[in-house]
Amino acid sequence: MDKWETQDNGRIKEFLGIKITRDRRRRRISLGLTAYIKEMVNKWLGGANEKSWVPMLSVANVAGGERCEPQRAKKYQELVGQLLWYLNQTNEYQLHLGGETNEHSDTLVTTYTDTNWASDPTNGRRSTSGSITYVYGCPVSWKSHVQKCVALSAVEAEFVAASEAVRETLFFSYLLWDLEITDVWPVLYTDSQGCIQVSKDPAKHWKLKHIDTRYHFVRNHVQEGDVAIKYVGTANNVADVLTKPLQGLNTS
Repeated sequence: MDKWETQDNGRIKEFLGIKITRDRRRRRISLGLTAYIKEMVNKWLGGANEKSWVPMLSVANVAGGERCEPQRAKKYQELVGQLLWYLNQTNEYQLHLGGETNEHSDTLVTTYTDTNWASDPTNGRRSTSGSITYVYGCPVSWKSHVQKCVALSAVEAEFVAASEAVRETLFFSYLLWDLEITDVWPVLYTDSQGCIQVSKDPAKHWKLKHIDTRYHFVRNHVQEGDVAIKYVGTANNVADVLTKPLQGLNTS
């Protein structure tokens, strides 16, 4: 068996550029990348101190087919690579392990879903769906994509988004059941009262008869009690950020 000499350097403070702090009283470990953020600011923004409270313009439709020079494309790819490695918007954000619970902790599996109905003319007026799934209060899955069909109303768009999100919700519920965690009552949150009504009431079926059969998946599981669908206000719907650019008040 191979052996190596080691030495005790005291409490760990940094690992691979990640700052590590421990709060024993609150039983919490925090991981932060403040130095990495400052390095990116100095490289790409020349050390500018201005802050932006929104990730992008609230109206940001981009026309397709635009080309750029290979040199600019390479710089763009490098910047995107760095941003993908660290997605937080400000250098004060940290990952906390342990400590207090949050608003998502009461339900083992919780999913938020939202839609931006027919807002972008560049994709044939198809709506954008967004969803985030929490397990034990931690976000484990999120998705933002353009719907494959054209919705004739906001309720239709929300119904299609809910049908897609419920599949992800059930996946994590079944996963917990396989691990013998049986006290799982998944909840799907939407800010559309109309979507909730057509998901629960069979009498509303005539309004959505023209929608592809697979999108009625959510109605079946709601009526069977496999998942509960509940209302959440738009201001508290965390999936809203995945469907469109938000104003500063919403992001804060």
